[in-house]
Amino acid sequence: MASLAALYYHGRGGWVVIGYGLVVSVAALAGLVATWRRPGTRQLGLLWLGCTLLALGPVPWIFNRAYHPLALQWHGVAMSALMPFTWFIRIPGLGNFRESARFTEFGLVAAALLAGAAVNWLSARARPVLVVLLMLGILEAGWSGNLTTRMWPIGVMPTALPGLDAPIAADHSHSIVVDIPFGIRGGLPVTGRPFPPESMVLATADGHPLADGYASRIPSATLAGIDQRPFYAALLRLQTGLRPNTSAQLRAARRSVRLMHIGWVLVWVHSPTIRRFLPGLWRFLPGTGFRFDYQADGVSVYRRVSGVAGVASGPGGPGEPASVASSSRPSAARPRTRPRSPAASPARSSADRPARIRA
Repeated sequence: MASLAALYYHGRGGWVVIGYGLVVSVAALAGLVATWRRPGTRQLGLLWLGCTLLALGPVPWIFNRAYHPLALQWHGVAMSALMPFTWFIRIPGLGNFRESARFTEFGLVAAALLAGAAVNWLSARARPVLVVLLMLGILEAGWSGNLTTRMWPIGVMPTALPGLDAPIAADHSHSIVVDIPFGIRGGLPVTGRPFPPESMVLATADGHPLADGYASRIPSATLAGIDQRPFYAALLRLQTGLRPNTSAQLRAARRSVRLMHIGWVLVWVHSPTIRRFLPGLWRFLPGTGFRFDYQADGVSVYRRVSGVAGVASGPGGPGEPASVASSSRPSAARPRTRPRSPAASPARSSADRPARIRA
């Protein structure tokens, strides 16, 4: 099955579990029992059960813990061979059902019809119980989601970081800004590392193209195109830590930086996903033509050096470049990049243009 699926499906399976609600589930069970002999009731029960099992995804969760009975690996994702969804997404033509929770909507149709049958049965035989059931339903509708705020607290972040973004906004060269950790995230499959959401906000303020991206679905051709850019490929190798970049790969990455017109690199040093490869990053950036420029809001900003070798930087503290200790603000004496004239712009090839994600 795995070899057959590789012919028509690219990516990994994912899951988000969504429940029906306690009142609807209890009412649907009551309706199933009360109208068991009615035509169509058993079919609705089977539809509800089947959709519920598929909605559980490829791994059963019990008390916030995932279990993997009869575990198997598929595209790097651990799954359970006991779960129906594990095999459903391998059926030709059905591999695009990335989220198992979508089957909850089909199951909700059957659950709502069974719950309606319970309401009709209670209205004729036990109206006080029906009143209590409806009150509990109203209470649950207003209460749903409140318990999750402690498990998933809602964070707050500023809509702009002028101390960090002002020099980049003053640069009208329309060069690409690369945020590190670097990644293309969203619907599976993804590449790279999760990046801070603030980077998406900065792009709307400074007007520069953004290397990172978050999309609902990422075509395999887009991911393959990113891997073909030497700079992005070298950066992804650095982030994974599987093998170091060779001198030839670093030279190709440096040339790719110039041809793709990458002007800035923002290193989010406090991101938890960057700590593992941060020491190697301080050597990687000068080797690909960037020098440390300034630091603001806990972010180290590197700028591309045109025509000269990058300035080496060493640790000036835990996880910081050496020049951070001497200056944390952009110097007024440093020249800012001006808009390039057509003659000064380097020739670009189709292999060095930044990959675009089509909706």
